[in-house]
Amino acid sequence: MAHIKNGGNELNVKKPRNTIVYSQPDDSGVGNHLQSQLYYTLEYLKRNESPKTSEEISSYLSIPLTKPFINILRTNERIEYDSYKDTYHFKPIHNIRSATSLVDFLNSTVTATGVLVKDLKEGWSEAIDEIEKLEKDGQILVLRAKKDGNLKSVWPNYCSDQESVDEEFKEIWHSLIIPAPSDLPRELENVGLKPTSVDPATIKRISVATSLQKQKKRRSNRGRITNTHLNSLKDYSDRRL
Repeated sequence: MAHIKNGGNELNVKKPRNTIVYSQPDDSGVGNHLQSQLYYTLEYLKRNESPKTSEEISSYLSIPLTKPFINILRTNERIEYDSYKDTYHFKPIHNIRSATSLVDFLNSTVTATGVLVKDLKEGWSEAIDEIEKLEKDGQILVLRAKKDGNLKSVWPNYCSDQESVDEEFKEIWHSLIIPAPSDLPRELENVGLKPTSVDPATIKRISVATSLQKQKKRRSNRGRITNTHLNSLKDYSDRRL
């Protein structure tokens, strides 16, 4: 509140409020730290599968590329630098960016190991759609999560070129009735085969017979005379005073 004299009168005039906060920058951008710049650059290269020049990266970050940051980009293990073209390309765990390269990679593996889908999605934006197409065509095998059905890993399908099973054989196979686990040992014995496990019904009968024997034994023990070592003692009650 300021006091201003106008002739003989004194006026009260409010001072304008200062709305500028000097402790905060106007635009923080993507950050001034090298680690922040590296993170945003990696995400930028992941989304854009084609190589990017230094000018394009600088334009995306809205800051000039410093020498320390350029050195970090060129030595990063997840970035492939082309010194001739001065371009940077994201390097995924597996250098797979198409359906053909995925099938070739899986078929070339000796141990028939699978590949995680999350690793394929890095640097390959159409990974999910292409994997589902390959699965539908029978070229690969896909493992899904039980909870939500999301793609988890992919495997080579070495049986893709084999002929399918006849429908008649499928009907015969599905018409077979498997006995219950409790009846399986007896069914095997009926056809002359020896079961590897004991018949559960036999175990039950044996346990029941054993329990009955124990109960009879307990009943027979009732009323048994104990302290038999006292039989040698004589009765002198008639000699009391």
